[in-house]
Amino acid sequence: MKHEKIYNDGKYVPQRMCISCRSVLPKEQLIRVAKMKDGTVKVADKGGRGVYVCNKQDCILKLKKSNGLSRGLKTNVPDEIYEECSNVR
Repeated sequence: MKHEKIYNDGKYVPQRMCISCRSVLPKEQLIRVAKMKDGTVKVADKGGRGVYVCNKQDCILKLKKSNGLSRGLKTNVPDEIYEECSNVR
């Protein structure tokens, strides 16, 4: 599926997909959760294998219920990460 490229003042705006609701949004509107090389999971802008989730409470709750972050990152994700995502605005 091709996504429409978005430009702002002539500069390309990177797009990413939320793993919960599958909506495509500008990267800066999403929260990135990453599995680092040492195996820890954290909310981070760079490094490691990352997945993106919307800033909406519904998406975060849906992920927690379906254990979506664990599947997306292929590791166990502690409940504290879901809480941390809820507090990021």
